[in-house]
Amino acid sequence: MLALTGNLKAQDLSEEFSLLIQKWQGAINEGIFVESWKALDANLLEGTGCYVIEGDTMSCEYLQIRTMGSYIGYLASVNNNPPVLFNLKTKGQNYWEFENKEHDFPQNIRYSLQSDGSLKIVVSGVQKGTVQKDQFVLYPVRDP
Repeated sequence: MLALTGNLKAQDLSEEFSLLIQKWQGAINEGIFVESWKALDANLLEGTGCYVIEGDTMSCEYLQIRTMGSYIGYLASVNNNPPVLFNLKTKGQNYWEFENKEHDFPQNIRYSLQSDGSLKIVVSGVQKGTVQKDQFVLYPVRDP
């Protein structure tokens, strides 16, 4: 767990993740993945991620980034399953990495903003004894 330090205080959470707060979309396999984030207040961001194929929603996840005492947590609930908590492990100017070593897969989730304005999401860990890593590239959705 990464404790909040002098350069990242709880009241700065919505500012810390301000570049993430928007709608993102990218092609994945034969479908499209859409992830949207909004700040509810300075200590809570909510997001959704849905995978859609030919207009049919195949899966959805409900996401939160929130302060939890002196830590920052990332909660993910996929297809209405109970939420799984990942703790902010490390961060940089344009990336955030969350970790839960006890989760089956993934154990790590990394968001990084790329120089072209895209968002790269990497989920990784060990699944059934094999190291696995999946990455997705999403682009900001510009409303007309």
